[in-house]
Amino acid sequence: MKRTVYLDHAAATPMDPRVKAAMDPYFCDIYGNPSAMYSTGRAAREALDNARASVAQVFGCTAAEIIFTGSGTESDNLAIFGVARGYGTPPLTPPRKGGEIDQRFPPLPPPKAGKRERLARLPLRGTSGQGGVGVLQK
Repeated sequence: MKRTVYLDHAAATPMDPRVKAAMDPYFCDIYGNPSAMYSTGRAAREALDNARASVAQVFGCTAAEIIFTGSGTESDNLAIFGVARGYGTPPLTPPRKGGEIDQRFPPLPPPKAGKRERLARLPLRGTSGQGGVGVLQK
């Protein structure tokens, strides 16, 4: 019997049947905008708050510390800006088009008053053009 080995989980991953079962109500019944004031939106907000509380309990943190993102790129950008803000340095992004870390960062809450954020673009060398990590040029 021929067996398929799928190696592109970065692009798409099959859903575990338990996850699908848990998510089914939100695909068809509770699909509203959780920021909306109408009843479908309030139901979605309640589900989102419950999910955030459940994840926080697993990680031993508060629900306010849990951030759900809509994509890998959004998660990457949030991490880059979060670390940069923590260290007070500008985020770094490779000068390339596409890939896991997009050059266009989504809007985030503004930094503390009086601070401005800027992106530092650093040239890379030694990349194959296939998303490999290069060596920073001096």
